[in-house]
Amino acid sequence: MGAEQSMQISVDLEYKGVKAGDEVLFSTVVTNNGAEDSALLMVAMNIVNLEKGGDPVDPEDWSPRRTQAIEPLAPGQSAQLEWTIDAILAGDYMVYMVLIPEPDSAQTTSQPVASSAST
Repeated sequence: MGAEQSMQISVDLEYKGVKAGDEVLFSTVVTNNGAEDSALLMVAMNIVNLEKGGDPVDPEDWSPRRTQAIEPLAPGQSAQLEWTIDAILAGDYMVYMVLIPEPDSAQTTSQPVASSAST
């Protein structure tokens, strides 16, 4: 199992019906299930419009903080992050988080890990 595969991200929000103008608060937990310390980690929030033909979503308009960093985690260690979304438009939207381990060097890449989606 690679270092990226040993990382897990979970979201404490599955479904929430809100109206335009409502604020949604939720948390994510990132856990290192591996045997080695993780790299520096970035977590990015993504929002997708699920309506066919719907306008693309600019997540920066919906959340004051779209990315957060986590210092390297020791094996078995977890970190919790708090998030806020301001529902600015009516419609059917999905939110998911992407965990991105810092690559080892400028010549390498890493494997992102996606959370489950919340609608």
